Amino acid sequence: MSHRVPLVALACLAGAVAPAQENKAENKPQGFAAERALLQRMIDEMSALPACTFTVEQEQKSDIANGAAMVEAEIAATRNARAAGVAPGQLTNQFVFTSAPNVATNRVAGGWSDGLLWASACEGKNLAVWHGRRAIARQDQQAWKPRQGVLGDGLPMPCPLDPDTFFLALQHGKVELIHSEAGSLVDKPTQIVTGHAAADDAYDLLWSGLLPEAITSSFGGHAATRARLGRPKPDIDLDVAIWIDPATARAQQIRVRCYMRLVERRGAVGAQAKGAAEAEKEESAKEEPERLTFVDGLPMRTPKAQVPVVAVRYDVVFGAAGAAPALDDAARAMLGLPAVK
Repeated sequence: MSHRVPLVALACLAGAVAPAQENKAENKPQGFAAERALLQRMIDEMSALPACTFTVEQEQKSDIANGAAMVEAEIAATRNARAAGVAPGQLTNQFVFTSAPNVATNRVAGGWSDGLLWASACEGKNLAVWHGRRAIARQDQQAWKPRQGVLGDGLPMPCPLDPDTFFLALQHGKVELIHSEAGSLVDKPTQIVTGHAAADDAYDLLWSGLLPEAITSSFGGHAATRARLGRPKPDIDLDVAIWIDPATARAQQIRVRCYMRLVERRGAVGAQAKGAAEAEKEESAKEEPERLTFVDGLPMRTPKAQVPVVAVRYDVVFGAAGAAPALDDAARAMLGLPAVK
């Protein structure tokens, strides 16, 4: 299926990019026309790719006091890793806060091939395979069993990157391009393209499947409240940096960052009650665009206020095509596949 028509997907208003956010070093014109075309080629290429492997690292942490540590810690961690010769895709502790994390780092390896999607965790001890809507899983070389969402002992299944869902979300999401730079990754040339979404545009991306449900569902409030009113929408910034091989248009790695400020939105009455000085300060901040510093493709965002922040890190590194896990006839039957002849 062609995806060439809705170019709103990673373009989002050519003139909307603030001059302060452009890549001044390369003097890129507003609009990022070449980058939009490359992103579209990447979406087409990765959506049609018959086989590929990947590793995914995802992490969610929060700072119950304020978000200031988030920026300082990520800059420090990135610089320290560079000094130690660690590649950006190998960073495992991007968010370091004064409070304890509420979700530990989760690393998953997987791939897709021959109509199958698979993912493994815990150094391969936990393995899951999907074929359409069917899924099977096993632990520690035990027998395959049909599963949905959990392993045999109730632990969550390894959460894979689903290419159909992920690239469809990018295709139809509204992402404003804010940065582009040429670089290298594992001695290969790469073009790093960075986009940003906020408010409803960011939630459209999340709820379209850009990040796993296991992460996004935890942003909501009480289950009864969600059932009645839908999920709450805290103030949010979503940044996505994509490393693209210019020769093949294939994605080499993707890094997503979400920052959610857990503050209650004020209504019209509350807005009228604000002091004149506070209102003037907010209006002045709106007029002056945020000046961003980019480190390894991602902007270092300064917290807008001393408020609780939830930060999500989602990193994907793509590899070569790989073979699907070996399945016996019983496992194939559970997935609705014919037996091997």
